[in-house]
Amino acid sequence: MYFTFHFQGYEPFFVNATAGTTVLGAYDPLHSIADVCERHGLWMHVDGCWGGSAAASGNYRHLVSGVER
Repeated sequence: MYFTFHFQGYEPFFVNATAGTTVLGAYDPLHSIADVCERHGLWMHVDGCWGGSAAASGNYRHLVSGVER
């Protein structure tokens, strides 16, 4: 999708990832998304309103691994 927008003259500047959706509690693969962002010089925003608190948990920290990238 990045290339579609880029070649249409738009310049994407960020990717929005989710840490815990409100319906399913799903977490995006943050390391994979961060790889794409680094490759293209994009900012990665992680919406952690619902599941971001996992970062403070010893048991669930792995769910937000990659957010620091």
